[in-house]
Amino acid sequence: MSSLPDPGHDLEFLCKIAEGQSASVYRVYNNKYQLHYAAKVIQIPPDREKDILAQYNNEVQALHAINHPNVVRLYNFFREESNFYLVFEDCSGGNLEILLELGQNISMPQLQTAAFQIVQAVDACHRANYAHCNINPSNILFDSHDRPKLCDFRSAVTPMNQMVSFTAQKSLYYIAPEEFMKKPYDPSKADIWALGITLYYMASGTYPWSGTQESELLSNIQNHPISYPSSIPQDLQLSIGRMLRVDPSKRPTTEHILRDQFFLNAAKTITSQATTSRRLSKQPNLTTLSKLKGSIADSGNRMRRKSGGQSLVMKFPKNILD
Repeated sequence: MSSLPDPGHDLEFLCKIAEGQSASVYRVYNNKYQLHYAAKVIQIPPDREKDILAQYNNEVQALHAINHPNVVRLYNFFREESNFYLVFEDCSGGNLEILLELGQNISMPQLQTAAFQIVQAVDACHRANYAHCNINPSNILFDSHDRPKLCDFRSAVTPMNQMVSFTAQKSLYYIAPEEFMKKPYDPSKADIWALGITLYYMASGTYPWSGTQESELLSNIQNHPISYPSSIPQDLQLSIGRMLRVDPSKRPTTEHILRDQFFLNAAKTITSQATTSRRLSKQPNLTTLSKLKGSIADSGNRMRRKSGGQSLVMKFPKNILD
């Protein structure tokens, strides 16, 4: 059994929860603040040091610019010897891709709430002038309160409204048609396409088009109209259909998507649930549900109290390569 990292910084590494080609993710405990976090440990081989640090510099800068409850929060980052560490909020509820692959059923209220919050996360990115460039279910985590959190900003670009000519390493099904053309394209419009595919997959467990090669998938997109299983409600079908327009100039912005009926209804449901929760929290005898109520903001307040009012998020340099 391999030993767990021990980089100091008041972090106790508890267990490995995910592993990739160049990075591993661990659940950690901060002994000073008595809170759990997730730590991504990136191995930095000497021959790829510049490229890898550039990727994670991008992630650090993006997360510094984007502040939203449905975007994963970065609390710390540091380097120790040949490893680079990113310390995030604890999202112990797994990622959307794994939950769907395990066949976990999503009820209509859950679909409505999660879809609305995911669109809000992408909207926060775009409002901060960032395009995410790799939206898919594996990059949507859930915290212990089942709130979705958009993560992995290594490929994010800014200013968002510039045209780009690269395609991030991502699943074939989430690549927008214009990305296949190998010409400059608007990354924010590609985000909308990937968001539409994500919501379709989330609601149905399938993809709107099939294809094992780029040419086959692109041909199916261009020549076969999208069809919807009965598991996708009609008002969500209308929204997804607009997101998956082949012509990127005809896709809506996140601001317009949030005005669609499906998402307006979701906003009303969430507001109603929040009002009910506030009423429960004022009762003399708290129920189990109200005791479980919490938020990242609550955790942040707790941390600030223990740190004498100072923020635990490190001061962000202009460039972590400096």
